[in-house]
Amino acid sequence: TVPEQTVLDETFRAEPVRYIGEALNVYILLEQGDKMLLIDKHAAHERILFDKMRLNEKPLMPQELLEPQPFNTDPDGAALLEANAALLARLGFELDAVGDTAFLIRAVPAQLDAASAVPLLEELLEKLREGRSLSSSDVWERLAATVACKAAIKGGWVTEREELLALAEKVLAGEVTHCPHGRPVMTVFTRAELRSLLLFALPMLAGDILQQLYNIADTLIVSRAIGRDALAAVGSAYTLMIFLTSILLGLSMGAGALFSICRGRGDESGLRRSIVHA
Repeated sequence: TVPEQTVLDETFRAEPVRYIGEALNVYILLEQGDKMLLIDKHAAHERILFDKMRLNEKPLMPQELLEPQPFNTDPDGAALLEANAALLARLGFELDAVGDTAFLIRAVPAQLDAASAVPLLEELLEKLREGRSLSSSDVWERLAATVACKAAIKGGWVTEREELLALAEKVLAGEVTHCPHGRPVMTVFTRAELRSLLLFALPMLAGDILQQLYNIADTLIVSRAIGRDALAAVGSAYTLMIFLTSILLGLSMGAGALFSICRGRGDESGLRRSIVHA
């Protein structure tokens, strides 16, 4: 079931917002008071497209392909496509049967390119197979969510500032809070949380820098004081050392996750047992 949108607090929406920019061609960055807002542009656009399909009775605008794409399936898949032709037409697909199990894709939703036609139809066919026991509205929601995901702006794409601002406006207005799969589209960091993240990262950054300085000093000392053969031995041993260190780090991170789970549950006895066994 697709999660419904939730209404944002009025005081949150009333605070003025300053647009900062876009990070990694994925996140829209905004400043609001002492908070930083990160909006996932793909997730936000995906939900907007999904709601348009779910709430709008009109079918999606199809775009005719210059070269129809062949699509082959098994007899069961062919029967499902023919039985759900009207549903697929609402999503913007136009198919012609050219054999018992062969079709030509003549049109796809306007937001998609021709290269996505066959993979998307394969995915929709799988959704139809999975949804045999579902109601027609549930099947429609699954298909609409899949099409919306494929048609939405992708992370890594260059997006115009006006489009980003339009997405941010809908999110801040409370019209978009979750993608169709349930993932929140916005993350909020307070000044204190950002400071904590920075303070948490600084020791690790300092440790990496010191490790690199140690490696440089080790190389200089060994090469000058002992010779090339010793330097080659150090280089050969370095890979083994990194391998063993990575294993120990992995075990430590796994133990840390277990400690966190026990702590989050309030299981103090379990936490003590985990620490002892670790």
